[in-house]
Amino acid sequence: MVDVICLGEVLVDMFSMGVGEPLEKAPSFLPVPGGAPANVAIGLAKLGVDSALISKIGDDPFGRLLRSVILQNRVDISQLKVDRESRTTLAFISTREDGERDFCFYRNPGADMMLSAEEISEGLIKTARVFHYGSISMISDPSYSATLKALEYAKKYGLVISYDPNVRLSLWDSENQVKQRIIEGLHNSDLVKLN
Repeated sequence: MVDVICLGEVLVDMFSMGVGEPLEKAPSFLPVPGGAPANVAIGLAKLGVDSALISKIGDDPFGRLLRSVILQNRVDISQLKVDRESRTTLAFISTREDGERDFCFYRNPGADMMLSAEEISEGLIKTARVFHYGSISMISDPSYSATLKALEYAKKYGLVISYDPNVRLSLWDSENQVKQRIIEGLHNSDLVKLN
């Protein structure tokens, strides 16, 4: 039994070590485990909350890094699937002089995008109190269908549903798709994190 289940992207943020420089001029990169739902699961575990992560990683060094870090932070990884055909998503990040960040994603498809509805465990979800998810898993199938299946189970068992509409326009097909899916997420949630 867990208190909070988080579903969505888990990836490696590759931070440029050159501040104020575009990515193509980065002298080196620092790999840091990331992905908003994974960060929430780890943050909650550090606060003593039993949490689990539903996601997918690639069968590669970055996936093994993520699995190790998540496990070290005492997050339930029983539903962290491994995709042998897709790579773990990478996000290259540079910080501009004004402090804003620029992102370049390597994920078409990333393993997190390949999570399918058939891989969603009703058994795990029915034991939880809170279900947390983000909008990135709603961009395309099969992860979109997986998210909807998890939401169906969360509603069935009366979980509080928390949503983080993390908008990265460059990942979506169109602004119309972003609006439709964000609104769908809002209608399916009890709590919404906005930033």
